[in-house]
Amino acid sequence: MRESKQTADKKDLRKLGSVISESEPMLHMRIDRYLGHRYPFLSRTSWQKRCLEGSVYNLDGPIKPTYKLQVGDQLFHHYPKNIEPKVEEGVFCIYRNRAIMAAYKPPLLPMHEGGRYRKNTFYTMACQKWGNHWRAVHRLDRETSGVVVCGGTSTTRAALSLALRQQNTHKTYYAIGIGKPPSYQWRVDRPIGHTTETSWRTKRWVDPQGKPAITDFQVIGLYQNYSLLKITPIHGRTHQIRIHASYSGLPLMGDVRYHHNEDIFLQFLDEGYSKEVLSTIIAPRLCLHAGSMRFQLKGPRRSSPYRQIAIFLPLPNDIQWIWKQLKYPDAKSRISQLSLFRKKLQKSYESRYKISI
Repeated sequence: MRESKQTADKKDLRKLGSVISESEPMLHMRIDRYLGHRYPFLSRTSWQKRCLEGSVYNLDGPIKPTYKLQVGDQLFHHYPKNIEPKVEEGVFCIYRNRAIMAAYKPPLLPMHEGGRYRKNTFYTMACQKWGNHWRAVHRLDRETSGVVVCGGTSTTRAALSLALRQQNTHKTYYAIGIGKPPSYQWRVDRPIGHTTETSWRTKRWVDPQGKPAITDFQVIGLYQNYSLLKITPIHGRTHQIRIHASYSGLPLMGDVRYHHNEDIFLQFLDEGYSKEVLSTIIAPRLCLHAGSMRFQLKGPRRSSPYRQIAIFLPLPNDIQWIWKQLKYPDAKSRISQLSLFRKKLQKSYESRYKISI
């Protein structure tokens, strides 16, 4: 291959098949048609785009989609390995009793493998700290921080899952909302489902044909155009709190998905936490925290009494810090620099509440 840019990226070149011989039935065909037929993990249109981007090579260098397949061609696809996005670390134990454990999940950390995330997950970090037998029995959104309950045995996990399904649990969340609350205390009783009135396909919203969803809100702090909220979801639909908060006129601080301006989410996908995005959502993290969980479990025998378990974890230091910053005139610029302070805040939070096991 000629000495050029592609040589420097040789480690990212993936060979496509073997050298083209005279017996190749698609010899002299356009390369985009050949690739679309032989390597259907991408469509012909997608292969055309890759060629135009300079991501398809033969031994002489990049080739255009109109290039005709020749005897002796060895094809390569420039496809750098995905680098997993950085995540917030700091998973730690806050409660343990036999085979029941509650752990803290930081914000911006996915629960399980998916998409670009493989190793940077709550599951992987929990396994590394406590062993593969500890498994979470419920989920929190990647953006949400707070309490995650885990079971150390299959029997315990089954009992915890049953308590969750039968709604024998009481969860409390805390959040910061942007806007004026409709009241100091209110309930949203609106079903949630997928919506077609949106710029992005996977969005959920209030939908008369959706699944039942009830959320109770209470204002526990108020400053100018911001509200510190205590939230109790009766159901556990995906993104329920964020949807019902935005539906109430209070999109949560740091929420790019359910801000009233959908362009913010689309812009975030392209630019990340740019200055324009942060000027709208204010914080570079979703200010939503799973603060407590209370549930009861039946004992191992029929005659055994129910056990009441209550776990409480107050607002993490970064959300407390954000709330305090709002009183300053330059609050938005201060909060946008949260990443500069997060490690220090996280370390302080972990040292205050961590229980070693």
